[in-house]
Amino acid sequence: MAESVVVIQRNGGSYVKGARVVLGFSNGTTDSVYTDSDGEAVISHSTTGKATIYIDGKDKGSMTAPGKKHVFI
Repeated sequence: MAESVVVIQRNGGSYVKGARVVLGFSNGTTDSVYTDSDGEAVISHSTTGKATIYIDGKDKGSMTAPGKKHVFI
């Protein structure tokens, strides 16, 4: 199974702990994963390609999965 990492930071630079992250693919979504104290969510997924990043239920952009993406909120 592939893994992708989403790192969430506030615009001031601090990392966001406890944010709910979901990746959305054309055939469905991943299970929810919560960010750790370093703002990282490691998400396992069986689908690859373009994925929409949802943070706490809001569309915050896209990424190519598997991969790593920094998101600023």
